Amino acid sequence: MSAKLNWPKLFDEFFKDPEYRKQLGVIGTTNGVRELWLQGALFYWLNDVKRIFGEQQEQENPWYYLEANETIFKKLDLVCGQYHDGSWIEPLEMVAELKFLGYSYQTKNIYGCSLNAFPGINDEGPIVITAEHPLLNSPKKNSLLYDYKCLIGMPKEVAKKRYLILVYSRYIDEKKPRKTEKQMRRVLDNMVFGNEILSEDINLVVKRLRTSKNRCFRVKIWEIV
Repeated sequence: MSAKLNWPKLFDEFFKDPEYRKQLGVIGTTNGVRELWLQGALFYWLNDVKRIFGEQQEQENPWYYLEANETIFKKLDLVCGQYHDGSWIEPLEMVAELKFLGYSYQTKNIYGCSLNAFPGINDEGPIVITAEHPLLNSPKKNSLLYDYKCLIGMPKEVAKKRYLILVYSRYIDEKKPRKTEKQMRRVLDNMVFGNEILSEDINLVVKRLRTSKNRCFRVKIWEIV
């Protein structure tokens, strides 16, 4: 089954889908729901069996299953594999963690503390996060670094592929720029987790009732190896 599943291609197709980009523009600027929307939209999109396997594959893989919020070591955002008689068959095909950050509250959602204490905050080069990075000692639960720590802590024999999917706003209000927004954007632009398989900017005109504004989101996906 794994030979049929090209996850980087599937993720890339999802984020290029015009309908989901339209939704992204509206929901991505809304606090409190954007990450749940991303999880639900990607879960729905990947549940199209013909899209995943092709016309002839559905009957050949009767136990193929995709789940969201599945508790394996922790509550993972996406789990794909074969599920039979009430249990997962290891190794799983894929597990993924998702993070969708706006521009007004990311400092606590990167690792849990102020960005002023973040190593490399003023550097222009890559900020490489490895398993030995000191910030992984005690990241805040459900932060970006917490999700990464959970993925690298999962034994390799449990899942064939592990992905960290990050979407974040690159918008800065130039009329009222805030230092934290620029710091946050620099950190997220420069962070590196494992093997980067996708980095793409999505520029949108966001229409909400009587307003129309330009917004930019960046999608970055890493395969954890």
